[in-house]
Amino acid sequence: MKTLVTGANGFVGRPTAQALVERGHELLAPASRHSDPTNGLDLLDAEAVETYLRHHQPEGLIHLVWDTTLGTYWETPANLTWTAASLRLLEAFSRHGGKRAVIAGTSAEYSWEFTEPLCETTSLLEPDSLYGVSKDSLRRILEAWAPGAGLSLAWGRIFCPYGPFEKKARLIPKLISKLESGDSLPFDSGALVRDFLHVDELGSAFATLFDSGFEGAVNLASGEDLTIREVLTQLGQSLGRTDQIQFDQLPNPEGQPPRVVASTERLQTAIGWAPSKSNKERLEETCLWWRDHLTADHSNGTL
Repeated sequence: MKTLVTGANGFVGRPTAQALVERGHELLAPASRHSDPTNGLDLLDAEAVETYLRHHQPEGLIHLVWDTTLGTYWETPANLTWTAASLRLLEAFSRHGGKRAVIAGTSAEYSWEFTEPLCETTSLLEPDSLYGVSKDSLRRILEAWAPGAGLSLAWGRIFCPYGPFEKKARLIPKLISKLESGDSLPFDSGALVRDFLHVDELGSAFATLFDSGFEGAVNLASGEDLTIREVLTQLGQSLGRTDQIQFDQLPNPEGQPPRVVASTERLQTAIGWAPSKSNKERLEETCLWWRDHLTADHSNGTL
């Protein structure tokens, strides 16, 4: 199937595109207008999107692009812009022969008030950020519209991905960089629990969800409880730098949910997907990748 992946050159898009190619899809992976001003596709330009879809007529779509600028994406008005752009994209995709679409959602669609595993069928959908509200609203609109448009639609909720090419200011690359600096690393208790999934596994999960034909929301996650303390300890062990980590030296962050972990029963039973490697193995791989690339950046004078 000819399949368009928006953001195919991004953090999540790169392994998703690779997984689709391995499954035999004909990939459409336009660069963004930001990275390629001459030939890139600006998804915020309705006319450009219309022209692209009319010319290429993909049957499949995995839509990953959104504003995730660190420090601002939770409440930025760009969430409204991307909600509108996504609606235009899906409408034009359907009108030009599109048949199957998978859209990237977020764990932030759920209420984080409770600590039980977040389940697609039973957990409360009550987001407390503009980002979460925008994603949840987009899903509701598309699920109401898709059947009448003859479109098969699935929604993949992302939790805490990590791995190669992640933004350096995000948690795991930032911790690796601090450990590699050789300086002591004072930290809080590290008691917060999150659901981490390596980005290569996430790409595989998106491709599997796409091919499954399943319609509805699915948590794309590991389902594994990992405290930040366990993650940082694993990073220190992988890099041989546990002596630098100083837990319980900083106050714990305020206003953070104590546990955000997915139920993966639907992912495993309805979609038939599970991670190929453990988080322990993937965190070790991630340390090696970042160690090589941080070293290269230091050598090139980019850090």
